Amino acid sequence: MKFFLTRIAPISLLAFIAQMIFPWWGVIAVCSFIYTLFMPPHSGWQAFFMGFFALLLLWGSAASVIDIQNEGILSKRIAMILQLPRSVYLVALTAFLGGLIAGLSSLSGFHFRRMLSI
Repeated sequence: MKFFLTRIAPISLLAFIAQMIFPWWGVIAVCSFIYTLFMPPHSGWQAFFMGFFALLLLWGSAASVIDIQNEGILSKRIAMILQLPRSVYLVALTAFLGGLIAGLSSLSGFHFRRMLSI
């Protein structure tokens, strides 16, 4: 558990800061940078899942907070456009896409590190 949290917390924190400064794709650079220079994972799967869960939690909680603050007005309308049965699915889809983006960028950082043999 400690290993899991020491890998997820820095990614989530730096991704949160990067999203305040850069557009949404700033998290790609953050995840790749972290795994290239600072966190040598044992496998590509581990790199993928650590990045995936870090941003799944970050974007899922951010989307949930925004949805609760505006009482789900916007998410209900977007869910209707996307033909989703409930707005909760939109929040879950947002979290999943953020996790997928971070997982793939962490995996890219892992393979870049292996290529450079740092």
